[in-house]
Amino acid sequence: MKEGDFSEVAGDYAAYRDMIPDIFFAQLEEKGVVLAGRRVIDLGCGTGLLTRALASRGAAVTGIDPSEDLLDIARKSDPVSKYRRAHAETFPIEEPADLITVLRAWHWFDRTAVLRHIAGALAAKGMLLVVNSVYLPESPIVECTYRIARSLNIAMKAAGAMAIEGKRINGFPAVWFDEWQSWGFAVHHAWEHDYQLTFTPGQWAGKVRSVSWMAAAGVQKREAVTRELLEALGGRQSAEYSVPHKYSAVLLVWSQPEI
Repeated sequence: MKEGDFSEVAGDYAAYRDMIPDIFFAQLEEKGVVLAGRRVIDLGCGTGLLTRALASRGAAVTGIDPSEDLLDIARKSDPVSKYRRAHAETFPIEEPADLITVLRAWHWFDRTAVLRHIAGALAAKGMLLVVNSVYLPESPIVECTYRIARSLNIAMKAAGAMAIEGKRINGFPAVWFDEWQSWGFAVHHAWEHDYQLTFTPGQWAGKVRSVSWMAAAGVQKREAVTRELLEALGGRQSAEYSVPHKYSAVLLVWSQPEI
């Protein structure tokens, strides 16, 4: 399976990928981001998690994703927003956007090509919002998952360009900030937030199947991890586990490129 292609796990992606908490949108409002009535492009929208959340707050959103399997799910869940099958580097520009959002996807893009393209897709003083979220390892259920994955020789590597080594700023590779600045995107706000989510063993197994390193592992290993996880955790609905998470966000304002 091609890296970053979640088509094989589209069902699990739709059922178990969690949205970042509502406090995120309160934080956006505090930082001066008005969504109602704004034109928004959601790049790498997948099954439309963020697209729907933006639309529910009054934005006119177009979701962009290269996977027709994920877009089919998005359209069924969201009759309001537009969805287009396209790559982030080449999506059709119908009219300038006030805001371009990217949730858990910037690390899959050809960043130079995307920056060049979105520079022509934003209205004057438009904004780019890049968000990532991760679960943290300080939890028995995560430790159990990693132990099982290692026993099956599954490579648990960071997703895409998140594997870049070196300095981090606000959870992102520092080189990304240099790239944004060179293309005329000034950091308006950068922040992180810790939060907790609870999962039954069955829900957690579903979420694990949808992450990038499990999506790439193949169906047999995904099934093996699920079996061993449920056995280790006492069954699909035996208990609820609290798992610490963190999201990182960077809000950038488009001005004028230096290159």
